Amino acid sequence: MTGASAAETGASNRWWPMSKLPYAIQGSGDVWTSEGARVSLRSAGGVGDGFGGASQSLDARPLRGKRITLSAMLDVKDATEGAAILLRVALSDGGHALSSSQRDPVLQANGPQRREVALVVPMQATRLMYGVGLAGAGEVEASELRLAVSAAPVFTGTPDQVLDTAIELIRKHALNASRIDWPALEPQLRLAIKNEQDPAAAHRPIRELLKRLEDNHSFLVEPAQASQAENSGRSAMEPQVKLLADGIGYILMPGYLGIGKADADAFVGSLASAIDEVAPEVRNGWIVDLRQNGGGNMRPMLAALKPFLGNASLGSFEDVYGKRSPWRVEPYFDHVASPRDMSTAKVAVLIGPRTSSSGEIVAISFRGRPATRSFGQPSDGRVTGNRSFGLPDGSQIHLASSRERDRQGNLVEKRVEPDILVTTGQGRDSILQVASEWLKGAE
Repeated sequence: MTGASAAETGASNRWWPMSKLPYAIQGSGDVWTSEGARVSLRSAGGVGDGFGGASQSLDARPLRGKRITLSAMLDVKDATEGAAILLRVALSDGGHALSSSQRDPVLQANGPQRREVALVVPMQATRLMYGVGLAGAGEVEASELRLAVSAAPVFTGTPDQVLDTAIELIRKHALNASRIDWPALEPQLRLAIKNEQDPAAAHRPIRELLKRLEDNHSFLVEPAQASQAENSGRSAMEPQVKLLADGIGYILMPGYLGIGKADADAFVGSLASAIDEVAPEVRNGWIVDLRQNGGGNMRPMLAALKPFLGNASLGSFEDVYGKRSPWRVEPYFDHVASPRDMSTAKVAVLIGPRTSSSGEIVAISFRGRPATRSFGQPSDGRVTGNRSFGLPDGSQIHLASSRERDRQGNLVEKRVEPDILVTTGQGRDSILQVASEWLKGAE
């Protein structure tokens, strides 16, 4: 263990339940040793679809600024919803940071599998909880359950280095960099961190600089959140795939947050399986509902919709220098994406004011596709490509750095407009109804 000892953090070998649900817990060993701990968790009836677990906690203050990793071999039995491991850090302001393998649960059909999660402990951390969780009934045994702490080189920059890097990146890549009066603003930004020692002191002037861009799409991400996004992912709400009346397939595609590969694979694979299950019953086309899609990582969303989008270029980003870079469904999702070809199926795309950022990119990806029409209200209007850049202290700036063009080369300005503008009705989903009527009609 680097930088702290079990004694310093108040670590204990006793395992505590995560919930009041009746899960029987047995544990032995030490998570700080090379052999690790062994923990078994078994439902004792009456758990329903709840979530329970076994956890330990320790003082997080000696771990601040360190990267902590939890790993285990999980073996489950009769666990229909699967098992996962998780790290949770409580913060002094009442918030928390979380890293979990819940998006990629281990099921009995998988056999024993290793899972690993990690995060950088924030400087305001107070308590760290780690454990093994089980969704619903069943049993899980975690072996080789180990914690490892290492120095986090991302926390190495001085305030000046963090600010200098941010200024250089923004001047070079931001679409609206020319709107900044750099000779007047730069001295003010540097004065704000004079005599400061903590790299985080640079975050406030960086946020002020990003605000001056006035693009409504550039922002700063703190180191802990950046680390979590790098190592995990989750959908903003549960996606849905179902069969509607009259043989219409329906897909609710939410935003997806994070870039962790295992979680992204699980998201794509789950939707692919659901689409394949419903597809044989679909007679009158599909609805792709993006009205609640607030954005995030576009790649898993597009991969889940590969049966409709195929391998072609779906649009392009045009940077501040005029260079265009096409986007398409990424081939590294092919092992989990559905191989089904529905490139000729009728598709109605639903959009609205909550369709934002990469949710808008998904909507644009359907533009120019045959047998496709969009319905609803204009989108949110964050129709710029958002690119992330790392800063020396582990934080990230996400910059509006490119404009978006559809597959036919048309520039998308201000917002995505639906092909069919639909006024929302009282007490009924008029957008869904209008789209369904179009799908059932003759083309």
